[in-house]
Amino acid sequence: MVTIDVVDQNGPDSVAKSLHHASPREMIGMMGAEAWVSFIVEPSLSYLARSKTKFDLIFLDGDHAAPTVYRELPAAMRALNPGGVILLHDYFPEGKALYPDRKIIPGPWLAGQRFQREGASFDVIPLGALPWETKLGSKLTVLAMVVG
Repeated sequence: MVTIDVVDQNGPDSVAKSLHHASPREMIGMMGAEAWVSFIVEPSLSYLARSKTKFDLIFLDGDHAAPTVYRELPAAMRALNPGGVILLHDYFPEGKALYPDRKIIPGPWLAGQRFQREGASFDVIPLGALPWETKLGSKLTVLAMVVG
């Protein structure tokens, strides 16, 4: 497993620590999985450009700007094993809010719309409602799967 983030979200100064939770790196340690998890602090585009690694699952949760997502998706697809899956975070279908009184992040949806206008060979499918509660008393999720 490889986790890539432009800011170290996994170490002792992570958001999890400020909420008095174990950091992701600490949780991996508690599970005894340090040997097969790598934490990389680097922009996803530079990592994907130089890496020869292929993945079964890629979770894109970058800066969410439409131009960045537009560049990240093809880079992630090149790094994906056949039959692999890309999950896109903060995907707001039709550019509309899913939760009351919450802002949307339009970039992932806008990038997906641009790809569709350009005749992309893949679709972005919002996961919609999940069988469990997500946040704000809802079962809705801002995750979308890229297929094609």
